[in-house]
Amino acid sequence: MKKEEEIRQFYEKYHTVKIANPIGNFMQRERCNQLRFLIKNIQGKVLIIGCGSQDDMSIINKECKGVGIDISAEAIKKSKKGYPRFEYFVADATNLPLPDNSFDCVVCSEVIEHIPENERVLSEVKRILKNNGVFIITTPNWLSWYGLARKIAEKLFKRPFTAGNQPIDNWLTPFSLRKKLKKYGFKIILFRGLWYYPPTGKGNKQISSRIVIPIVKLFYPFEILSRSIFPWFGHMIIFKTKIIKNEMGKFNKQQLKSLYNTDYVSKYPSSNKKKLRRLFKFINLDRNDIVLDVGCGNGLLLDYISNKIRFYYGVDFLENFINVAKSRQKKNKIINAKFVCEDINIFCKDFKGNFNKIFALDFVEHIYDEDFKRIFTSLYNSLKIGGELYIHTPNGEYFLEVFKKKGMLKQFPQHIAVRTAIDYKKLLTKSGFNNIRIIYLFHYIQILSILDLLRYLPHIGKYFQARLFIICKK
Repeated sequence: MKKEEEIRQFYEKYHTVKIANPIGNFMQRERCNQLRFLIKNIQGKVLIIGCGSQDDMSIINKECKGVGIDISAEAIKKSKKGYPRFEYFVADATNLPLPDNSFDCVVCSEVIEHIPENERVLSEVKRILKNNGVFIITTPNWLSWYGLARKIAEKLFKRPFTAGNQPIDNWLTPFSLRKKLKKYGFKIILFRGLWYYPPTGKGNKQISSRIVIPIVKLFYPFEILSRSIFPWFGHMIIFKTKIIKNEMGKFNKQQLKSLYNTDYVSKYPSSNKKKLRRLFKFINLDRNDIVLDVGCGNGLLLDYISNKIRFYYGVDFLENFINVAKSRQKKNKIINAKFVCEDINIFCKDFKGNFNKIFALDFVEHIYDEDFKRIFTSLYNSLKIGGELYIHTPNGEYFLEVFKKKGMLKQFPQHIAVRTAIDYKKLLTKSGFNNIRIIYLFHYIQILSILDLLRYLPHIGKYFQARLFIICKK
């Protein structure tokens, strides 16, 4: 926290001082011109991360709405004065105060190298970008004249040489940045370099601009040519990327109602008894437990636990399932249970800290976007301290790989969004859950002894890990 405050204070002071630097100004104009060209056809909402106090906001075209964020209040003040039509926030790029899936384009230019945990920026950008959103990033390149000069100076003087004496200035190479972008799911659609001139000094110890500017203008055509021919060696590297989010459709309530018709519901129990037997190997119930069954379907879970718990609530928004569940409850004469046809977020508002156990079996894969994250917050609030949440869902990593190999991604059911174990762990942690245990269940093999063996043979077991069973505590 102290380090973050020191960085913030540095940039508050940094943006109050204006240093005359004709070469630096020429370089910045070239950078902005490149960015302006790359987003000229963008429509919608554009975010500039680290908008600074100069002209970064000028790259946004007139048809777009713009938002600028910077860690420095002074930078925001100056940028707002120059470009008042945009919205601004003083914010940290690793924790953006912006909603999910809200931007069509994000630009992060000459910023990521000044952030200690730079991968958190990529994670945040991925979160706030819409599906097929564009992300443009630039950063200084070690594989350049500037990188070579900096390395030599640091070896000779045994101290860091950073641009503008900034506290953190961790440059990257095209290869290391490409690897980071791919790690977070960004698809690279353009890569080029910028600024191929050698350095002319640092701070007050620079060659006079009267000598340098004419040389820069003379060799300018060659510099432009180098951008696409030798992109790896520019002082700045530029990546234009697109994010393709792991969603196979949109949540469609009517589609689910049509799929889960009365005939389907009546056959549903027999296909899931085997699954419940497997899951209860990992579940411990108490006679005093109050249980919530989210997406309860036809109430099959109640048959297994009614004589082991104090009370059961089953919630589902599909009336067909609830009607069948109530009929089975009446037939089996179970009195310690109640079924409710309602949205789970609405239901949970009246039950804060009520439940010892919450089951979400074959449910969360039907939920998309904002609702997906809100549901975990609702479930967390509904649990008692020490209560447990159980999730059973398809393993996105397994399914996407299998369907990709078979060319079947387009045929994937539109009402299902498969996610990976990492996706769930990240979101559950963010919602407040701890002691998260992820168990891989195997689709093709049902014998428990073999399942246990395969858990200790991940290289073989990964070919069978079709589903996830997640246990976590409040």
